[in-house]
Amino acid sequence: MPKTVILKGKELAEGIHFYYDERGRFVFTELAHRERGYCCKPRKTSKCKHCPWKKI
Repeated sequence: MPKTVILKGKELAEGIHFYYDERGRFVFTELAHRERGYCCKPRKTSKCKHCPWKKI
């Protein structure tokens, strides 16, 4: 069973919504970003690895 975390009242599953990179940092997947529904940074200046809004 994948590890889950609760973030702002939403359950996120490791390997589906996030993973840990080689340096141990928490990384959101594109699915997690899309489910959120919006970019968390103004003017799409996010440096998120899987940000779907950088592509638009």
